Amino acid sequence: MGAPAGRLAGVCVVFLCSWPLAVLAQGRDEADVARLVELLRSPDVEARDEAARDLLEMGPDAAPAVHGLIDALADNDPRVRRQAAFVLGLMRETGAPAVPALAKCLTDADARTRGSAAFALAMIRVGAEQAVPALLECLSDGDPYVRQWAAEALGAVGEAAAPAIPALRERLADTDASVRGSAASALGNLGDTAASTALIQRLADGDLSVRVHAAGALLQLGRDRALAVSVLVESLGDAEPLLRVIAILALLEAGEAGAPAVPALVDCLDDDDAGVRQMAAYVLERIQGPPHHDDEPR
Repeated sequence: MGAPAGRLAGVCVVFLCSWPLAVLAQGRDEADVARLVELLRSPDVEARDEAARDLLEMGPDAAPAVHGLIDALADNDPRVRRQAAFVLGLMRETGAPAVPALAKCLTDADARTRGSAAFALAMIRVGAEQAVPALLECLSDGDPYVRQWAAEALGAVGEAAAPAIPALRERLADTDASVRGSAASALGNLGDTAASTALIQRLADGDLSVRVHAAGALLQLGRDRALAVSVLVESLGDAEPLLRVIAILALLEAGEAGAPAVPALVDCLDDDDAGVRQMAAYVLERIQGPPHHDDEPR
């Protein structure tokens, strides 16, 4: 099985939203990180918030600050807590020591902090199974951002999140499209073939992004591949580049059923968006093999 569509969606969101931060962070060094960690302990809340924002700009380069950021998760200002959680998420596996503290943040009084903690757990993945009970509770949170990232995190956890499958099925009917899409992806990641009928129904969802995630999940589950591929091909004409990228990556799961998508993928090689062109080339090579040149021996 290839990379899960839902997980790829999360990765795409982080990559496309955070790549300018790496540019902003150029020239930073460990001394900068140490200074910012010290500022996280400042009695001035504005200084702490600014330090957390600066670490966010550094992205994965802020890794030496992991323990300072864990302390910041208990800050009395929600701005600092949510920034710290988000930075830890950008660190991916390096942020694993923060998992217990992030699990506690899932019950934070501030909704954005709860959502940022769920986001971080989805990105870190390592050790996140210990947060499954709290993430399951978050699927019923009143804030859709929290529900969305709780679903993403549960899908990233894998088998240990099996107890959440019934609740994830319920989220397929959530009033928020982002939650429905993340729930669909999570069910695909968790291999819930019993959700196939509900996922097929989501192929008629009024929101195209939900249809794309449902199609990707069905491909992962090996169900109704031809129908799922047709939905993904349709989405390649959408105006949103990120959605096109997610659809292209989801087609990696199609196998031989992806053949009808090849002409549309070829058209994507001339897309206005560089990311779409690169992903289309990557998926075409995976489907068809590397291009053959006439002067090469057969």
